[in-house]
Amino acid sequence: MEDERRGEPGSQQQLPSSFHQPPFCLKLCGFCLHHRQRLAYRWIPAATERLLDAGCSSGNCTRHYVRKAREIWGIDPDEAGIVAARRKYPEIHFEQGHLENLPFENRFFDVVTLTDVLEHVQDEVATRNEIYRVTRPGATVIITTPHTGLFSWLDTNNYGFFLRTHLPRIYRFFTLVGLAQGSTEIGPKHRHYSFSDLERILQKSDFVSGYTVTNIFRSGCFFYPLGGFVFDALGRLFPERIAEMLTIPFRWLGDPDYWIPYGSIACSIGVCIRRK
Repeated sequence: MEDERRGEPGSQQQLPSSFHQPPFCLKLCGFCLHHRQRLAYRWIPAATERLLDAGCSSGNCTRHYVRKAREIWGIDPDEAGIVAARRKYPEIHFEQGHLENLPFENRFFDVVTLTDVLEHVQDEVATRNEIYRVTRPGATVIITTPHTGLFSWLDTNNYGFFLRTHLPRIYRFFTLVGLAQGSTEIGPKHRHYSFSDLERILQKSDFVSGYTVTNIFRSGCFFYPLGGFVFDALGRLFPERIAEMLTIPFRWLGDPDYWIPYGSIACSIGVCIRRK
């Protein structure tokens, strides 16, 4: 297994300039999601034949992979996102569907990326089985997820889950006064994973037949998740554009923080595997 520092900037290919733009897609993508896309981009082998971006949303990050792969597919369960992706990027194949039941032939792809997607699927093992089925032997699979690090409690996606589960009356009050958004129904928790957790899922899936971990990168500690926390809080008090502007200093701190390999205390993890 290679040192997880291999995920750091260094000898990587030049990245598309738009990957370095301010992450003002925060509300849709999560704070600085582009960092994880950039990490995946660095790990995609050059001259890839066929690539699948699993959980592609509206394709805004998928489009950059055309520099690495000859044919690109994206899939996402959100119909509106897929409609927008097809309109904006007609050169890419977009499909609406769930990762637990992929509409592709066996051994079809050379690379599959899941950037902060696994924590949202209904069935982690079924998703891994499908990824295994549609990848050819020797294919690269890149997975990023939130990590069970020191400041994982800063995940704003889980505050609503905690309040709805343990303090439903307070959550209803927050909703009424505009300090909380969404339904009072209890949805799924935003899952965080350690490397051991990810390996256990692999071992339960068809990947147990054979895979090699080629890269691990656990990064971001405090300033990286803090930016999302602050943006979410400011978004309750100010219009979105003002919240974005006020969050800029935290982005400046979060950008370098993401690329520091913190190990077990990190808030984000990326794993690159090669299917045997």
